[in-house]
Amino acid sequence: MKGYMVKRGTRRVRGSDKHTSCWRLFVELGRRADGKRERRTKTVYGTERDAAKELRSLLREHDAGVRSNPSQLDVEHFLRRWFATKTDLELGTREDYEAVIEQRLIPAFGKLKLDRLDRQVIRAQYSRWLAEGRLPRKSKKPHKAKRASLSSATIRKIHTVLRGALQSAFDDNLVVRNMAAGLELPKLAVNERRALCADEFKALLVAASSSRMYAPILTLLATGLRRGELLALRWKDLDLDRRRLAVRRSLESTKGALRFKAPKTAKTRVVTLPEIAIDALVAHRVWQNKERLRMGEAWVDNDLVFAGFAGGPWEPHNFSRDFRKCAIAAGIGSIGSHILRHTAATEMLRQGLHPKVVADRLGHATTRMTLDIYSHMSPDLESDAAARMNVALNAALAEKALPA
Repeated sequence: MKGYMVKRGTRRVRGSDKHTSCWRLFVELGRRADGKRERRTKTVYGTERDAAKELRSLLREHDAGVRSNPSQLDVEHFLRRWFATKTDLELGTREDYEAVIEQRLIPAFGKLKLDRLDRQVIRAQYSRWLAEGRLPRKSKKPHKAKRASLSSATIRKIHTVLRGALQSAFDDNLVVRNMAAGLELPKLAVNERRALCADEFKALLVAASSSRMYAPILTLLATGLRRGELLALRWKDLDLDRRRLAVRRSLESTKGALRFKAPKTAKTRVVTLPEIAIDALVAHRVWQNKERLRMGEAWVDNDLVFAGFAGGPWEPHNFSRDFRKCAIAAGIGSIGSHILRHTAATEMLRQGLHPKVVADRLGHATTRMTLDIYSHMSPDLESDAAARMNVALNAALAEKALPA
């Protein structure tokens, strides 16, 4: 660590005619994540020997890990320094954190000193975001554009990043408490997950029947896989004889790159396939082999079940675009492929599958998560339970009425 001092002139000692030298001390802390220099400064009055002694003390403090004065650290520099240490995040999550820090937190709080960021300031900013939001990014005339408020879910995501950063500041003794901890957050709006009815997913399959979208759409409806999990499937992950597939990884699209990662629950799960999905996958493999022969040496064998051009990964955004075209052709409208996951879950619950089985097939961490997400199914499940109890009770009473 480098340190140096610069003489900045002299000043008169208060209460006398004597003058003393003014020294500016600098301790270089390295480079921040954005490449800019970071350093600590301090002003000292006295002789050159006094300044050198104080500089050595500063260097010893930093070598020993003693914290700097938090009043000299603003929120912008702290957030960027904290983010640079978050090496344990998944690449996609890291990009989300960076967007929150650069687009939300720094514009809102960046100029404040870290020890001046209190609960009132945070709460007031959350309220402004809820009421006013921000100008649309692509607006050509910002002065005429309408502000779009941020949703409660978005503010909760922002809060997660801020709370984590301030907890780190508290752990490092930079602040006396985590001002974001325990803060009351806006309530989440209860959104019912839309699912396709039988007529809609029949129309969707008919619209896709003559394209390469048929097999992936049917597989999603039959299994409830996530889009990334579907696009990462390899033929070696399928056991068609035993009617099973293993979810071992997921395809993720990041800034200008595709990569395979562990599934969301970070463990392999096995999903049983219905016969109709087996038939679709067998027919799809025949079609894929024909494509392989047609492409010749241009084909890259990645063993992918649902490959993109020439055997490469199917870019998730391109898959969603192709799905949307099928949905529009089916007369359903412009919808995302994730609706197939909701449809699969809804149908499994409607058919009476135990929520634990549904949670395992979907890859949810807990059964409670499944029930919370699909709570709109409760009235149907209650009606079904009442009907089954009616049958059971009537059967029991009928048996009791029989003569001995």
